[in-house]
Amino acid sequence: MSQTARKKQHLKPATHMQPKPLQPAQFEALASLLRLRGGVSGQAAHLVLVGGLSQAEAGRQTGLSTAGVGNAVRRVRRGLELAKVAASP
Repeated sequence: MSQTARKKQHLKPATHMQPKPLQPAQFEALASLLRLRGGVSGQAAHLVLVGGLSQAEAGRQTGLSTAGVGNAVRRVRRGLELAKVAASP
């Protein structure tokens, strides 16, 4: 295996680390709790978290920077984690 191929293989994300996609209803509930308006950041987060797109692709489709998409995704994921804590016994 060439050095380049090893580097590419090393850079692939581990599938066990990929978060489970959200269902549309789950995303809508979180968006409501987080007061995500119907803007492009909410659309981008939806494309990533429900649609399974990469952050870069969601950015291309919505016109947001990859960093902007990442911020929106982090916000929703953090909201999900807080909701899980609030709902736990």
